[in-house]
Amino acid sequence: MPTTQSIDADAKVSPYVNENYTQESYMYGYHSGYHSQSYNRVFNHPVSSDSRPDSRYLMGSEIELAFRSESARREFCDHKTNWYCCENDGSLSGSAPMELITIPLHPEDATNPDFWRPLLSELSSKGARSWTNNTTGHHVHISRTIFCNPNAALSTQYRQMRTAVGKLTALYAMFIEDNESAHRVFGRKVCYNQVKMKDETIAKFTEAVPDMMISEPKLYQILVASVKESNRRRTCEINTLNKQTIEFRMGKGSLCPERVAAINEFVLLFCLWTMKVRLGKDCTLAAFEQFMKENVRENSWLLHFYFNTPSPDGKRESAPNPRGNGRCSDEEDM
Repeated sequence: MPTTQSIDADAKVSPYVNENYTQESYMYGYHSGYHSQSYNRVFNHPVSSDSRPDSRYLMGSEIELAFRSESARREFCDHKTNWYCCENDGSLSGSAPMELITIPLHPEDATNPDFWRPLLSELSSKGARSWTNNTTGHHVHISRTIFCNPNAALSTQYRQMRTAVGKLTALYAMFIEDNESAHRVFGRKVCYNQVKMKDETIAKFTEAVPDMMISEPKLYQILVASVKESNRRRTCEINTLNKQTIEFRMGKGSLCPERVAAINEFVLLFCLWTMKVRLGKDCTLAAFEQFMKENVRENSWLLHFYFNTPSPDGKRESAPNPRGNGRCSDEEDM
């Protein structure tokens, strides 16, 4: 049974304890309830410094995987950690499936492969797999506060966050959902149950977007209503039902640090571009791709996956194809 407890002063630094986050409490154990532990605890939070100030928005990852045995899962989960929890997910296959759910992370960490490497390497060394499991995904949460001006009145911030959901979903339906380059980043072509964002309601209005401006109040209302109608289920590619976050569900589960970081960075940049761009003739896929090139982190693997260019380490000439409905090699989980 997972518990939380005050952190021990003699705690050993390991892949399980990250010094970028406060250590007010530990989490450990495998929790058999779905998301019950992650919803019922006080989060540790990022440690700020002169080189890394606080961020007005945070990101979180849910990485689904499976161990080869319950004993291997137990061995991993019994380690104390300050930045994720281990929970059951009945939708996963495998001998000992598990969902690893992080606390809200600083975007600098969420998009950095080196941040993920110690933990994901540890999982791989204990026999965990994600990429080869047909049922796993990597879901990314991002704070709704990314869509508002922190200096504005609270009522204005609320309106900005609410209306941005419609704009985000429209742009995703237009430029990302059927985009093969984005599929290379996410690692797969279809999401769960193949529920598409581009239903008739959204498609009807996204076709008219290039001729409309973002300041058009009527467009806000139409898109927000469309999103509410299309997102009645959490299995859409974008889940807008959470009060504090937007959840991107398209990612394929992987224990490859470069893949995990690239998916997070893609989500981050798409959200930032959504806030920046005006719906009009300059709102194009090419504009987003240029924004992405100008704003990726140094030595980012995102460009490798999206544009199919050589990898930053020089070991790959091109990016792996996204997986369809068949099985794929276990290269990314090693």
